Amino acid sequence: MPQMILGLLCSFLAVLTDVTEGGKFRGVNQHDRATTPRTLQGMGMGGMGGMGMGGMGMGGMGMGGDGMGGGGMGGGGMGMGMGMGMGMGGIVGEGSIARAGRMNAAPGNYCAVGGGQRNEAGAIDDDAYSVIGGGYSNSCVWGSENTISGGKDNSISDKSDSDTNFDTISGGWYNAIIDGSSSVITGGGGDASTDKDGKVEYNSIDGCDTSTISGGKKNRILGLGGGSGGSGHTITGGFENTIAYVEESETHIVLSGGSRNIVVGEHAVVAGGDLNWAFGPNSLAFGQNAATNYEHSMVVNLIGGVDKEDILLGTQDGEFLVSAESFLFQIGNGNDGIESIELTKTNIQNLRTALEEEE
Repeated sequence: MPQMILGLLCSFLAVLTDVTEGGKFRGVNQHDRATTPRTLQGMGMGGMGGMGMGGMGMGGMGMGGDGMGGGGMGGGGMGMGMGMGMGMGGIVGEGSIARAGRMNAAPGNYCAVGGGQRNEAGAIDDDAYSVIGGGYSNSCVWGSENTISGGKDNSISDKSDSDTNFDTISGGWYNAIIDGSSSVITGGGGDASTDKDGKVEYNSIDGCDTSTISGGKKNRILGLGGGSGGSGHTITGGFENTIAYVEESETHIVLSGGSRNIVVGEHAVVAGGDLNWAFGPNSLAFGQNAATNYEHSMVVNLIGGVDKEDILLGTQDGEFLVSAESFLFQIGNGNDGIESIELTKTNIQNLRTALEEEE
């Protein structure tokens, strides 16, 4: 009887050695990693079976990743069962871990998924070093050193051969960073509904580096036609705001909230509001329906309106153009006992007359 037990133990160790070579599962070494699916997380060795005198010995349960596998049945007077357990966990790469949750995968090398459901970190044969903390259906694919802390349906990826590294999405849902490095989306998100072309509308940074979207909904920093270039752009929040660029040299554009604003010019700014456009380099627009296509120009529309006839358009480089119901000029702080003058449409002719007399 001892000889039978010893023989079974030797057989068990031989199988274990054959399946795991130096702590790695056979068939997923560097040579054939590209063609062999890796199911390290979902695979477990069956436990040793129970022993019974004169009866059947029940095999143990194999544990691995998210699943369990039943052990074999031992027969005869004293049996010992073994089994391989296949779990439901996803593919896991070398040095990677998908620690908890359900249907998570970390196919890239040295990646981690901390929990949640249907999350994926890295791609097969990619030394990604990427991390997903949790959430649902988040992915860091085809890039490296990227992080998604949580949320839902967030992604960091590339669609070309450009580097997509050192990016972070802190949370929210339907946020995406594509073809860029060292960029951040801190939250907010898109909309589960689709646009006229049937595509989900995301908070997105596409094709630029060192850029930030710090919340809001359906805000975009992108190259026209999917082109790449530009860096250092910021959208601080708001709704359906867009920073777009057509040349790689365009950098450091700021859009500080509001809704439906567009900035294209290098070093240009839209300081909030609604339906404002700043297309000229070093230009600034704010209020409502203010627009400029000229360099070093500033257009401020304080009357507003959303119709085409309400647009206040810049007319030349270096211009300061303001539309308002009134202008108050004063000397000193506060409102009591100071020198001030207010210009309105009823008295502005007086200013014109005085200026003409000075000439």
